[in-house]
Amino acid sequence: MFAQIIILKDLWKRMTDVDNPKVTLALGLLLILIAPLLSGFLLLYAHIFNFNSLFNLNYLKIIDIMLFIEMNFLGICMLFETLRLKHIAKDKGFWFWWLNTTYINEMSYSDLEECIAWIYSMHGYVCKVLRKHSHEHGADIIAEKGNETIAIQVKRWKNKVGKESVDQVLKSINYYHPTQLYVITNNLFTKPTHKYAKEKGVRLIESNELLSLYKEAQEIYGKTIHRTKRNHRI
Repeated sequence: MFAQIIILKDLWKRMTDVDNPKVTLALGLLLILIAPLLSGFLLLYAHIFNFNSLFNLNYLKIIDIMLFIEMNFLGICMLFETLRLKHIAKDKGFWFWWLNTTYINEMSYSDLEECIAWIYSMHGYVCKVLRKHSHEHGADIIAEKGNETIAIQVKRWKNKVGKESVDQVLKSINYYHPTQLYVITNNLFTKPTHKYAKEKGVRLIESNELLSLYKEAQEIYGKTIHRTKRNHRI
């Protein structure tokens, strides 16, 4: 029993990897799916080999029940662990699993802000998500790198974004004194908005460019993790 606990503890440590909670999720689901199959296999085994001994049959049933409970319990725990790792790994890029246009549209407004802040942090910026009253000063995120300060207005809209978004980010000039102004959306901007933004010196980033920036950030993160692990081995 003690050896079994040690094995389970080691297995748990290997499966709940904060660097990739997708693995934890997949293995948790796999354990839950395998549990009834293994249970059925043991009962079939007893039937094929005619366990006439009542002691042996009862012993096998106990093992069968214990394995079923353990595997389900471990699988369920791993699913809950996945949710915990999801929050721990915010700065690791895996919080935004399988990012695509559909997933961006399903994100909450705060998640989209966090995602954009992470993208720019991977590109070397120190980012601050402005939670309270940010709309009053025109920026949702401030990204800083050296002498560069970007004020970012985030728009999570179901429809195309209009000129008012440009006016909003322009408000940040007097409050944050940015060197650049961005408006980023999960959708598209209207044609008049593109023209207006160009006149005002505001950069507009639509969903496709946002996905490209995210993929670049993932690559940067992957290289960083690989380099860190290699240094640890040395």
